[in-house]
Amino acid sequence: MVFKKAVFMLLLSHTLNREAAATHWTYNDVQKWAEDSPDCAGRSQSPVDILAPKMFEAPSFLFKNYGLINVSLENTGHSLKANLHPPEEQQRPRLAGGGLSGTFELDSFHFHWGDEDSKGSEHLLGSCAFPAEMHLVHFKRKYGSLKNALQFNDGLAVLGVWLIPGRDSDSSAREVLENDGTSLGTHTTHSLDKTWLQQDANNSDSSLMEGLENDGTDTTPSLDQTSPQHDAKTTHKIATEDDHSAAAKKWFRALTPSEKMLDDQLIAVDLSQLIPFDDRAFYRYNGSLTTPPCTANVEWTVFENPVTVPLRFLKGLRALTNEEGKLISNNFRPSQRLGKREVLYSGTKLKQHRKCTHPRKSYTLSCTTIPSLGSFGTVAPGKCSEGQETSPADLHLGDATPAYAKRLRWRRRGDCANAVVTLDDRLLKVAFPGEKPQWELSGGRLTSPYHLNHMLFRWGSDHHLGGLSFPLEAQLVHYSSESDDVVVVSKFFQEPIDLPDVLDSFQHTEPSRNRLLEVVFGAAQELSTGPGKEEEEEIPSPDVSELMGDTSSFYEYSGSLPDAPCLGNVTWMVIRTAGDIARTQLEELRELTDESGDKITSNNRPLKQLGNRNLFLRINKHELVHEYNVMLQRPKRKSADSGASQHAAASLQLLCLLVLTSSFVARLGLVV
Repeated sequence: MVFKKAVFMLLLSHTLNREAAATHWTYNDVQKWAEDSPDCAGRSQSPVDILAPKMFEAPSFLFKNYGLINVSLENTGHSLKANLHPPEEQQRPRLAGGGLSGTFELDSFHFHWGDEDSKGSEHLLGSCAFPAEMHLVHFKRKYGSLKNALQFNDGLAVLGVWLIPGRDSDSSAREVLENDGTSLGTHTTHSLDKTWLQQDANNSDSSLMEGLENDGTDTTPSLDQTSPQHDAKTTHKIATEDDHSAAAKKWFRALTPSEKMLDDQLIAVDLSQLIPFDDRAFYRYNGSLTTPPCTANVEWTVFENPVTVPLRFLKGLRALTNEEGKLISNNFRPSQRLGKREVLYSGTKLKQHRKCTHPRKSYTLSCTTIPSLGSFGTVAPGKCSEGQETSPADLHLGDATPAYAKRLRWRRRGDCANAVVTLDDRLLKVAFPGEKPQWELSGGRLTSPYHLNHMLFRWGSDHHLGGLSFPLEAQLVHYSSESDDVVVVSKFFQEPIDLPDVLDSFQHTEPSRNRLLEVVFGAAQELSTGPGKEEEEEIPSPDVSELMGDTSSFYEYSGSLPDAPCLGNVTWMVIRTAGDIARTQLEELRELTDESGDKITSNNRPLKQLGNRNLFLRINKHELVHEYNVMLQRPKRKSADSGASQHAAASLQLLCLLVLTSSFVARLGLVV
C-alpha cells in the first residue's frame, strides 16, 4: 500500500507539473505545444482551411440571453479575452439549435489577429485569411462549467466570426442605437439590473425558451423555431443588415482595448449584434481548441459572412503587448490537416468569394520541396557488385572496437514546422521540407553538421543486436552540404515492461502510447484506408531530439542507404538504447496496407555479413571506453589459456602412448 501510494503521488505530481507547464507557450513555438499538451499533436485539430464544404440542412440557431450583458476585458498575454458578468448565473447566454448536439452556455469570447490585413484569422476560406477572428466559447450546459466540459468529447461549441475593418464612424449607427435608449459615447460603462433581463426573457417566444431552459435533458429545440435575432418579439430589433452592421461597429468600438480599461471596468455589449446578421449561413465541422490543451471536443460553427469592425478596434488589438512588452500580433495557429473530416455548409447558396492576393496555406509559409540526396553510386539497387558494402547487419559487442565519441545531438533549424508523411513501396516515410534544413545533427566523430532529410520506419527491425531483433526501427537519413556523404542514425523501439497487477489502474490512466509517434502513425492510417486515399499527409514536425532519447552509446559501421541497398558512402550509427512503443501502436502499424491492399505485417530486410568492415562501439565517456576494452580482451585471454592447456594435455597423452608402445615392443623382443 505504501508503494502504491508513493506511485500515485508521483504520477499526480507529474500531472500537475505538466498542467502548470502547459500554460507557458507562445505562437513562436507552435510545434512544441505537444510537449506539454499531447492533444496538440493529435488528429481532428483546429483551425482548418475551408476549401470544399458539403451542403447540409440545419435548423435555425436558438439564442437566450444573447442581448445586453456586462463584460470585462483581459489581456491574457496571448489574446484579448472578454469575461462575462451576468447578474445571475442562470442568466448566462445560451445557445442551441443550428444542428448542435445540445444546449451550450457562453463562457467567454476572445480574438485572434494579424499585424496586417492579409493575415490574422485562424480559419481560412479558400486558403485566404481575414484580418481577425472572434471566438465565442460555449460549454455544454449539463457539464456545468468549461473546466468540466473539457473532459468530455462533446463538451464544447465555439462560434467563429471573421472580422474585417471598416470606417470608424457611421451616420446610421446613432439613429439605430438611439432607439435603444443607449449612449453612443465611446468606452461608456453600463450597469444592468435584474429587471431588464427578466423583461427581456418575458418578451421572448415562450416555445423558444422551453428548449433552452430544459435542465433535465439536452434536447435540441424543434426545427420550426426562428432565431431570436429575427423574431418580432425579441428585444433589440434590428430591421436591416445595414442597421445591424452599424450597431456592430458601435459595440466593437466600445470593446476597443486600452490599458486603462483592462481588468477593472465593466462594458455593456449586445452579443446578438457581434455576430453576423445572417446567422443561418455557416460552416460546421468537428475540431479542437486552437490553443493548448488543444482538446478535440469542439463543435465548430464558422459564420460565412464577416462582421465589419471599426479600424480603431483592429489598431487597439495590434497595440496590445504581453508581460515582456512585445506585441501580441499574429496570435493565430496555422491551419491543420482536415484528414477524413468533412466541413459542412448550411445556407441558401455558397458564395463565390474573391480570391486573396497571397493565399496562406497550411504549414507551408516557409516550406519548399525536400532537398535531394543526389547520386551515391552507379550500381542499381538489387544488383550489388561483389564485395559491395550493404546493410543491415547483426551487430555483436564481441566484434566491436570501443572508441570515444561525443553524444549525438539534434538542433532545430529554419522556420518550417511541418513534415510530409507518405506510405509507398511498403515503407512509412516522414520527410522534412524547408528552404532551410529543419534539423541539424552533430556529435559522434562528425567534423561538420549533417541535415535531416527523411525518416523511415521498419517493423520488425532491420538491424539486430547480438542476434536479437526489435519490433520497430526508425532510420533517420541525413545529408551534408559539404560532401556527398550520408549519415543514417537508427533507433529501436520496443514494448515497455508491464507494471505489476497492483498498478493496473495507473496503466489505464497513464497510457504507454508513444505520443511523438502518434501523429505519424495517425497520418499513416489516413493514407492506408479508404478509396481515393491521399498520396501524402502533412503533420506537425515531431521533435526529433526527444524521439531519439539517450544517444551516449551507439554502434558505427560503413553500409548502404536504407532505401537503396547498394548505394553507399553511408555511415550507420545504431543507437543501443531502445525507446518505448505501445502494443496497440504496433498492431496499428501491422494493419497498414500497401498499394495492392495487402497488410504490411513486416517490412524489414535480410541481414548482410559485415565481412572485413570495422564495427565501432562509440561511447561518450573515456572511462567506459577503457572498461569495455578490458572486458572485451578478457575472453580472448581465456581462450588463449584454454588453447595452451589443451596443447599440453595432448602432448602428455602422446608421451604416454610412446611409453606404452616402447614397452610393448620390448616384450615382443624378449619372446622372440
